[in-house]
Amino acid sequence: MENLYKLDEYKETSWSGGKTREYFIYPVDSTYKDRDFKIRFSEASVDITGTDFTKLPGYKRYLIPITNTLILNMKGNKIPIKKYTAFYFDGSDDIVSESTGHDLNLMLSEDLVGKLEVVKFYNELLIKDDIKKSKILFFYSLENSVQIISKKKSVTLDKNEVAVFISDDKFELKISAEKEENKIVWGKVTL
Repeated sequence: MENLYKLDEYKETSWSGGKTREYFIYPVDSTYKDRDFKIRFSEASVDITGTDFTKLPGYKRYLIPITNTLILNMKGNKIPIKKYTAFYFDGSDDIVSESTGHDLNLMLSEDLVGKLEVVKFYNELLIKDDIKKSKILFFYSLENSVQIISKKKSVTLDKNEVAVFISDDKFELKISAEKEENKIVWGKVTL
């Protein structure tokens, strides 16, 4: 089984430092508020400096700034996270924002394996997985319009749009774009 779809709707909520757009949560009947989710993919604005990130014990967190360098304070150390650079931290870590901006977030329960990264490609990118395990992939177009093509379907993402691909088998995806140089964020979680 495989399914590829573009996300046209999202849930927007406020947190102490800004707003969050929740693009995907799994299981589908779980909620961030109840902390009963296994996977959450979202975008957040950090509008107020000096704001504590929400502590999430039992979760791993991946963050990628998408507008500018974010400066985070972790255990008294200021850590600059450059635009389009992935940063991993434990959900129970004390993190304070020292700057403003927007970022993408992947939150996973500790028992899951995943990643979130920015990929730069020229015209076309091929993503293959030869493992017969269930997995969920996330795509966020950073700069240009891109087309994601699976065996059964294709979707087009314009800048700042999101797609999800779910598979329980081996797969091959092709990502293509008319512009020569392109950047996307893609995440993968193996269930």
